[in-house]
Amino acid sequence: MLASGHARPALAARPAARMHATLISSEPVRGSTLARSPARIYLVFSEEIEPSLGGIRLVGPGGRVVALKPAGDPRNVSALVGPVTTPLDAGTWRVEWRIVSEDGHPIDGDFTFVVAAARPDSTAALAPPPAVQQPRDSTALEPAVAVEPAKSAFADVPLLAAALRGIGVGFLTAFAGLLWFFGTRRDRARQPRAERLASSLAIAAAVTLVLHLFVWTLAVSPDRSLGGEQLSAMLISRVGRIEVARTSLAVLGCWALVLVRRNRLALLFAAAAIAVSSATGHSAAIHPAWTIPMRAIHLVAISVWLGGLLWLLSLDRSNAAGVGTEAQRVSSAAMLAVIAVTVSGIVQTKFFIGEWADLVRSPYGYVALLKLAGLGVLVLFGAYHRYRVMPKLAEAGVVHDFARSLRKEVLVISVVILVGGLLAYIPPPQH
Repeated sequence: MLASGHARPALAARPAARMHATLISSEPVRGSTLARSPARIYLVFSEEIEPSLGGIRLVGPGGRVVALKPAGDPRNVSALVGPVTTPLDAGTWRVEWRIVSEDGHPIDGDFTFVVAAARPDSTAALAPPPAVQQPRDSTALEPAVAVEPAKSAFADVPLLAAALRGIGVGFLTAFAGLLWFFGTRRDRARQPRAERLASSLAIAAAVTLVLHLFVWTLAVSPDRSLGGEQLSAMLISRVGRIEVARTSLAVLGCWALVLVRRNRLALLFAAAAIAVSSATGHSAAIHPAWTIPMRAIHLVAISVWLGGLLWLLSLDRSNAAGVGTEAQRVSSAAMLAVIAVTVSGIVQTKFFIGEWADLVRSPYGYVALLKLAGLGVLVLFGAYHRYRVMPKLAEAGVVHDFARSLRKEVLVISVVILVGGLLAYIPPPQH
């Protein structure tokens, strides 16, 4: 298949791209003129994709729409191919594609090409994808590459899904952390406030993650619907199975705590949901051998940190001695959690951005720095409580002041978790 001089000039080197899947080459080439109707549309992206969730349609002269049935290429996990079974009319055609990258993020784009005649190329469907595609009148030695134009880093971010994901994971970690402190308490007396709070968090986590699964499924569906075909495609994809597993485990945790009152079983389900969460987002696509374990450590540490704060808030404030004892226990656990959150966050960020300079020259870096600033504020809260407040808990009124300060810390950590949810949907710079 030959392309005319309308193809874009060759690129000596591929520019830096964001680490979401981007279109790096296509057959036909963007902006090319074909002598005859193509037998297929072949798209190659910058990373592995989920072909079952891919979609390609062609919009041609007079608004004619041709919906293709794309599939993956067994020889290239980053490619999507859509057979063109009926000849395309002469004229300009727009290729509209939609994919889900390996990290579970829906991305779409389009480009155009021109068909000079409607007669199909009968040999193109049988030939392997060309290594390069040269313009007919080009003398350049470099291949013509259909690089996708740059877009805003937030252009492909489904904000509702990102918010629900951050809130859902926040409720999940808080639920698990609170249950752990509740189950390991020294005083075995009943703690009705903690029990009610744990039940509320369990319900909130289950409901929010169910809503996230619904919104995410709509976002990744090729035609943004919830038909049987779309649900089947979602369920056979790796990212779809992980999302379903996380949501199911959160619902089972809620069931175990709220309905059957099995705290340990509920904690087991919640911990499993957190483990599954570590295999989602950027960690699933960028150096997963390192980033998935680091993300698991990150989430567990956040769970201990946030759960400890909520545990202290749920205690009976009239028992200053009991609050002081538990505050010492939570403070020791929180110190380890701070170290774990910091180290795991730094390791993940290094793998995601490649170069530290990208922290100050990319949208991903800006949001990462915002999260880091929030962590710094939380460290100051922890130091203030440990060295200024806790030594005075026996004094009158200090316990109530401690509770007010803890509520402010919970608010800050909640904002940090929401920022983390947004960060999971923003493509980091590719190095």
